[in-house]
Amino acid sequence: MAEKCIRSQSDTFTWHELRYGRITALRVYETAHCKTLNGSLVQQIIGASKVFHSQAMERGKRLEKEVLLEIKKITELKFQDCGLGAFISGIRSLA
Repeated sequence: MAEKCIRSQSDTFTWHELRYGRITALRVYETAHCKTLNGSLVQQIIGASKVFHSQAMERGKRLEKEVLLEIKKITELKFQDCGLGAFISGIRSLA
């Protein structure tokens, strides 16, 4: 149910609500490599700081569906849309 509600990921309110205060895959990496003592990472995790946006992130969001279609074409694999996971855009179908 939750996965269906957040397929468009960061464009949805539900996606942000489900991630609030959670340690995501990106946060695990950041936590493991954190060298600051000022609590800025904690502030990011609990949602007390603004979400970082860049041109590269916007480009990635724009091209995500196009890239997935190209992967399907090259590999001839079937995928089902998916909105949860560490950098996952689809789940491979066994059918």
